[in-house]
This record gives sequence, C-alpha cells and structure tokens, in this order.
Amino acid sequence: MPKFQFKIVTGANEDACKTKYDKLAIETSEGSGVYVHDPYTFYLFDQGGVGYLGDTPLFGGDASKFNMLSSNKTLSELKPGSFYFVTSNITITDASNPSDPIEAKAGTIWITDNNTPLGISELSWSSFTTYMARYIAASAVKASNIPDSTYIGNETSIMTSAAVKKLIDENINAQKILGITFFKDVRLVTLTQQDIDSDSANSNANPYVTFIIGEDEETHDPITATAPINYAVDHVGDIGLVFQVQVGPEYDESKNDGDKWIFINLHGLIDIYIGGTSYTTTTTVSNDPNGASHTKQILVEVNKSQETRANFVQNIRTAINSISEGNTYNPAAVGGNNYSNNKFITESQLAEILAYLLTDFVQYNSDEIIVSVPDPMEEEE
Repeated sequence: MPKFQFKIVTGANEDACKTKYDKLAIETSEGSGVYVHDPYTFYLFDQGGVGYLGDTPLFGGDASKFNMLSSNKTLSELKPGSFYFVTSNITITDASNPSDPIEAKAGTIWITDNNTPLGISELSWSSFTTYMARYIAASAVKASNIPDSTYIGNETSIMTSAAVKKLIDENINAQKILGITFFKDVRLVTLTQQDIDSDSANSNANPYVTFIIGEDEETHDPITATAPINYAVDHVGDIGLVFQVQVGPEYDESKNDGDKWIFINLHGLIDIYIGGTSYTTTTTVSNDPNGASHTKQILVEVNKSQETRANFVQNIRTAINSISEGNTYNPAAVGGNNYSNNKFITESQLAEILAYLLTDFVQYNSDEIIVSVPDPMEEEE
C-alpha cells in the first residue's frame, strides 16, 4: 500500500513556492503532456502556508492557518487561530510579560488560541494528527472508507475522516514523519575493551560504549553518555560515530526525556595498515609528511645483504676450493658461512664481487684479454 509522505516546498515567497511545486509534477506517460503530483504526498509551502495533497489544494482559503517559524517572534506578530511549525529553537515574547518568554523548540507545533492564558499553546502530535484528520474530512473528504490495508484506491470513492486518521496514524507515524526524529549531535569514538565487556554480567547481551559529552555547569564534573553496541560485530579499536537522536514530541535538551545516542561502526569503511617483515622484505607504514593527516606512507624495503665484499670473495674462493676437492658446500649451514636465504645482493654488490673473483682467472694486457683457466691435469701432476 502506498505510504503518505511530507515534502516541504521552499521559496522566497508563496509564488516562488508555487513555481517549484508545479515543477515537481511528473508526466503520466512519455509525450502525453499530462503532468500530475504524487497523490500520497503532502506538499507544504514554507511561505504562505499553502498545502496540497497531490494535486488537490488541501487547505484552500484556509491556508493561512499553517505557518513556519524559524526566528524569534512576539505574540502580536502571530495570527490568531493559526498553526505554527517551529523549525529552529526560538522564543515567543508576550508584551505583557517580556521577562518570561516562551521557549519553542525545533520540531514542535504551536497554536494561537485566545482561550488559553498565554494566547498560544504547544500542540501534541496526537492532537495534531486528530485535527488533520478532521480538517481533511471537512475540506476534501466526503464519503466511502478504507476497509483494510489492501485498499489501493480508485477514481470514484473518497476517504472518510476515520480512514484518513488511520492512514496518518499507521503510515505517517510509522515513518517518523510526525515524530520529527533527527540527529542533534555527532561525535567520534573508538571502542575499548571496557566497552566490549560493559555488560559481561549478562553475557554481553547489552554492551555499550561510554563517552564524554560535556561538563556539569555547576560542579564542572564530566558528563558521560552511552550508546548500545553489538558484541558480535563490534571490536576493540573500531572507530565509529555516535549520534544523539531526538525522540518524543516534547523534547527538552535540559532533561533526560528519552533522547538517546546511536553508535554507527565505521570499521567497514576504514582500512588500517600495519607494517611488517615478510620473507624477503620489510614494510613500514607512517604518516605521509607531504599529505593530509589521514594519509599514510607505505615504504617497502628489500632485505639487502650487509656482508662485506671482502668476506664474500674469500668465502666464495674457499667454497670453490672445497668443491674442487670433491666436498659439498651449503651456504646456509653454519659451516658454509651461515648465509641468510632471505636477503638480496644488489647489482653493484654483485659486480664488485665478480670483479675481484675474476682476478683469479683473468689476465689483462693493453691489447686483449687472455683467459687462463687452470688445467686440472696439471694440478694432479
């Protein structure tokens, strides 16, 4: 079944909102030239208080009853018998008592009513949904009803007030549209072993991360907060964000009235690199001195032999003599010079070693190179 949704249409004035609203219409079929709005969307202008349910003017000549408030006001500036949707934390001052202004929080709804002592009162969400149902029924709904959740609507029947109330309560509230749930604060945290073990008494059924959110204004002691974590998937060292979520229709930041913190683990989005030594290389990870603070510099170094050229030459000569006498030679064995099998010899090292070794087999003159290879038969004689 389609869900109702609210869409706030913004603009410099009512005409600008109307222009933007017209552009939100969708062509029924390609090339048809017929444009309609989503019949399950409540379009509310933030200028002029105009409201549409799809293409149907929802408020008509009574549109001025619905208004947005985002800045401080006095009661004399507000229209009687009107609703005000508060979008920022503001104050409403009564000229007869200016020293005690009304604190109106973002996300609340107020109604100007001469029957109340202050001339204005905050409206609960349940009262607002009931009023909306009655208002829609009086303005646009004439007959018929919605029998159950399988009802999809048609072109001949119109919803009753009870049906509208049902849709508002079950569909709109289910999407938290009327609850105005939103994130109030965001902080970065890193999970510790203490966080993971925070509910060990109950086999970690309800672990939580603990963090500092400020200090007490009177005692200046740190104020801590907690957010639930998942023992099965969250780990020590995981980095995440905690969001303070406003819940409930009567939010007061000075009270613990049900608002809560939610932890979002970011370890799936973050790769942590640790340098180590492999069989033939050494890897080092460090902060990149030429990059941003979050970039890393990865350095891979080959394990270069530290043996001197003289030792190599002498050991190779000894090995050659040993083999020529019919013995075996294992360079990795202690008796075979205990050479490592995970270090490399560079080109320059190899050239230097060969140059000295070949002096045993090569004679040089100015015209040509004469290679003299010892005759094993001569050595036997």
